[in-house]
Amino acid sequence: MFLINPYILQASGGVIPTANLFAYSFRKVVSSATVSCRVRRSSDNAEQDIGFVGDDLDTTSLTSFVGANNGFVTKMYEQNGTTKDLAQTTAAYQFQIVNAGSVYTLNGKPTCVTNSNDYLLTNTNLFNFVNTVGASVFSVTQPISQIGGSFNVDYLYSIGDGGLGSSDRVIDFVIPGSAGNPTTYNSYIQNGASNIDLPYTSGTKLNSSVFKTGEHKFYQNNSLVGTNTPTLVDILNNRLVLNSSSWSPSASLTANQYFSEILVYDSYEDSNVNSINTNINNYYGIY
Repeated sequence: MFLINPYILQASGGVIPTANLFAYSFRKVVSSATVSCRVRRSSDNAEQDIGFVGDDLDTTSLTSFVGANNGFVTKMYEQNGTTKDLAQTTAAYQFQIVNAGSVYTLNGKPTCVTNSNDYLLTNTNLFNFVNTVGASVFSVTQPISQIGGSFNVDYLYSIGDGGLGSSDRVIDFVIPGSAGNPTTYNSYIQNGASNIDLPYTSGTKLNSSVFKTGEHKFYQNNSLVGTNTPTLVDILNNRLVLNSSSWSPSASLTANQYFSEILVYDSYEDSNVNSINTNINNYYGIY
């Protein structure tokens, strides 16, 4: 169940609507959230929840728990009270957040690093997508290098129809190109045959995709990259997958990236894009 208050104004500036929001981040996005993630330490595989100090991840508790070892994310908690968390129980597939006692950072803020085979998956379906209502996705990432594989496609995230292995993806944010060197950012809606490309440039990116029947927009760093007019159908029983395909997580489709935050809306948030992006950018200093 979603929070009653439809807006949360963060100290960092900008308004983030919380109605219809699924929020996963290493910062506090929703004011009532108390925990960001669950971390496993490499020394003995013990796990601990990590919360916040103010709006920031509690890195003191994190490094105290992990020590001089490595730390891996077993779960990212959904901050808006839905319990639809992102999780990975297989140690070999978990994102790394601490390296030899030091927390990974992106633009000076805590982040994690993903590699081949790594992915997080929501423990249940997020929502039933209705074509006239739409959906929206905002993410903070920085590709490191391209894994490529047999498909020459690295997934930053995907939202699929029916969960793992049951059907094709319906919206993906990918980096296609030759293995080793990313060439293109891509916002793609498969079931609506809508594809928007942007030449790859290095650095941290805030990518925003909003879509519904007849309208698909892709923004990068709050600048509109392109629009399209997809013909969509309702999509039922979907899950969110970070760093891979929703239908077949594998080294052929995973990315090597820094990942900090993803906000998913079960609604078309084009009128709020600037406000949401402003909030995110004021925290991470992306553009």
